[in-house]
Amino acid sequence: MATMKYWRVVLTAFTVYLTSCSGAAAQEFRGLKAKIQAVLEEHKVPGASVAIVVKNRVVWAEGIGTAEVGAERPVTKETLFQAASISKPVAALAALKLVEDGKLHLDEPTSGFLKSVQVEGTQSISLRQLLSHTSGLAVHGFAGYESGKPYPDLKQILSGSPPSNSLTIKPFSEPGKFKYSGGGYCVVQQLIQDASGTEFPKAMDAIVLQPLKMKNSTYVQPLTGELLGKAAAGHDTSSNVIPGKRNVYPEMAAAGLWTTASDLARFAIAVQLSHAGEKKAFLKQSTAVEMLTAQVEGGTGLGLFVGGDQETGVFQHGGVNNGFRANMVATKNPGGVLVIMTNSDNGDKIFEVIQQLVRNSR
Repeated sequence: MATMKYWRVVLTAFTVYLTSCSGAAAQEFRGLKAKIQAVLEEHKVPGASVAIVVKNRVVWAEGIGTAEVGAERPVTKETLFQAASISKPVAALAALKLVEDGKLHLDEPTSGFLKSVQVEGTQSISLRQLLSHTSGLAVHGFAGYESGKPYPDLKQILSGSPPSNSLTIKPFSEPGKFKYSGGGYCVVQQLIQDASGTEFPKAMDAIVLQPLKMKNSTYVQPLTGELLGKAAAGHDTSSNVIPGKRNVYPEMAAAGLWTTASDLARFAIAVQLSHAGEKKAFLKQSTAVEMLTAQVEGGTGLGLFVGGDQETGVFQHGGVNNGFRANMVATKNPGGVLVIMTNSDNGDKIFEVIQQLVRNSR
């Protein structure tokens, strides 16, 4: 799970490369796919989806390896991976859009915006605190549910009622200090549902995924039909397919996004363009600046971990679900983005190695 020290290390490690990406083109990354394939094999990672952005454009994107060991199904650019905790910043973007539309408020008590359920402590907790992990709410993260087994709805998750496998989402400390809280994002999920008047996956599709042309992305849990056929299976550290192939995460805002590296790159570009104040950007510049400004000492913005100043800084988020690991790092202003998604519990072993390969490709 995330720690502030970890995020700071990752943020600073790749900044030099990202801020130098002014003239990169696809041909500069020739041979990168074969090199990444070798890294996957060395670290027992079956498959990966990787995307590189330079100046608002995806210049290189590939699916590498296999989507499911034993199934002879290669990873393509359209293969879906679990984004895990990178679900949070995408959900945060939707919440901020609802703030701009006057349907939510960053600094008023969230209890006033919860229509279908009340959560203990939200009378003194703001959306800003929920998005920046300063709400004081439990729970840190979620284990998910094996495919085919019972799983809870959002109200059961919030109350910790069976078949929920997590604790009640309630205050464990005073709001204001950083403490990573997946539980807080379950409240965000309820807020988005109540403010939009529709189910969370449909709301996210309408507010974020369709406008940003994230065509291979969904918060639907569990996947069915065509989407299921495009999804990678999760694998343990020995490259065994996990039971049920992929866990179900009804904690959608916290961990439920299925997507590709290219689609996450489009999300990052939207944040960058908004932060730069470009015309027709997704968010107002003032909102994007708030999103990429540290709310507390140490680097947590609104949905993203941030480092550096507004001109040369970066933003980042990682993800850990059962059988899946993912990482996204980008400059605050239009410059560079690197997204790496894997279908293995070994995935976090290869992030820095691939970053180095990308650096050496230029």
